Amino acid sequence: FKKLISSEDQLRELPVVYKYSMISITEIATEHSGSQQTAARFDPTTLPPRRLPTITEKATKPFVVQELATTNAPITIQPSRRPKFSETGTDLIIMLDSYVDERIFAWMKSFVRDFILQLDIDSGQWRVGALTFGSRARIDFHLNRYNFQDEIISAFDAIRNQRASSRPDVASAFDYVRRSMFTINHGDRPLSRNFVIMLTGNSRSFNSEQTTIASDRLKDTDAVIYTIGLNFKESRELDVISSKPTDEHRFVISGEEEIRRVSGIYKYSIDKESATPIQHTTTQRPTTTQRPTTPITKQPITETSARITHRRIPITTVPATKRSPQIVTTSIPRTLPPRRQPKYSETGTDVVFILDSSVDDRIFDWMKSFVRDFVLLLDIDSGKWRVGGLTFNSKAKADFHLNRHKFQDDVLNALDRVRNQRTIGRPDVASTFDYVRRNMFTSSNGDRPHARNFLIMLTGSERSLNSAQSYAAANR
Repeated sequence: FKKLISSEDQLRELPVVYKYSMISITEIATEHSGSQQTAARFDPTTLPPRRLPTITEKATKPFVVQELATTNAPITIQPSRRPKFSETGTDLIIMLDSYVDERIFAWMKSFVRDFILQLDIDSGQWRVGALTFGSRARIDFHLNRYNFQDEIISAFDAIRNQRASSRPDVASAFDYVRRSMFTINHGDRPLSRNFVIMLTGNSRSFNSEQTTIASDRLKDTDAVIYTIGLNFKESRELDVISSKPTDEHRFVISGEEEIRRVSGIYKYSIDKESATPIQHTTTQRPTTTQRPTTPITKQPITETSARITHRRIPITTVPATKRSPQIVTTSIPRTLPPRRQPKYSETGTDVVFILDSSVDDRIFDWMKSFVRDFVLLLDIDSGKWRVGGLTFNSKAKADFHLNRHKFQDDVLNALDRVRNQRTIGRPDVASTFDYVRRNMFTSSNGDRPHARNFLIMLTGSERSLNSAQSYAAANR
């Protein structure tokens, strides 16, 4: 479980050893008993000798079996629900204004609960994200955070009103939704329809002109904006930022009873708009083929112009005589490569790599080299392996979570983008371990209840910021 090395060559030999050690632990833990026959199945002498480095007894398979027998009891796992995936459907972001009092905020949450109860989320057709906004936008959860209706309702119940001290900045909130929430990495599906429901208790935002511009930018991405104004009468700003027709996409209400009526109206309206398929245009690449043809007459062929639309490629004919060949222009449609469908497995291995970034670039490159060699050994595309990445120094930073990348090449590309944030001082390993436990090994970020969890930490520091706290965090 621990290896001290002094050269990059030694580092290159470790991925195979660590990978087979993880496989041993994963498979042995699923047996009903840790018998000697089970241990023999994973004898490291059966592995290719040239790939095995000379290592201490702690890294051999007998030690792994012994350690597992004393510290790792068999896992008792409750049956878990398997989320369903659909490439089409409805992706919805609900925005809640936090520049309101508790009574109005409770109205908003009441609307959301009534609305969510109408959605068939468990089938995979609906995805829901949430954001609260005041002087700045705050993400509550992304579209791919929860896959079941009861989870989303519980998440909304946990949202608290962070009352702002100034008018809400709706423009920045719209831009945040467009740039950070309606993205593939956070659950947006290219073949689904995007909708926003904004609930506010203010007739005017921080900057009405910028709000109008930001709403237009969001609408230009084919997102549809619904708005609800609570406890005010002036709706000029909502009229402008809502999608058209305004009467179907904007409501101004003065009581909680009206909210329940609006939830049904908006559900029906969104269903109707979602039924309209998204029109995807495919770019055509013209290919010109010249071939001589015999003209019918001796008269020159006059130049003609073809009608040009966004769906057609212009066709031009050039003057031709009896002795000049006619140029025939044909178009070949461009075919896009088939989209890869990620595979899902309830069992397997979830591994998080944590890299010490309080080192020089040479040592950091060693670490990345190890991770790359390790990832190349994993069958990530089958869904059996999930990989997350984190760098740490005085604080931890998640580079990508376990559910971020589903294919091996995507994980390798993400690793290549990781940069060394060299800092002065010893790394805070304790806080890093706690961050991994609380934020990375969680179901919302890709941890699977039926999978085994592993962590590989690479460091260039002999001691952390607080050794006692590091021990305690490791045990947790």
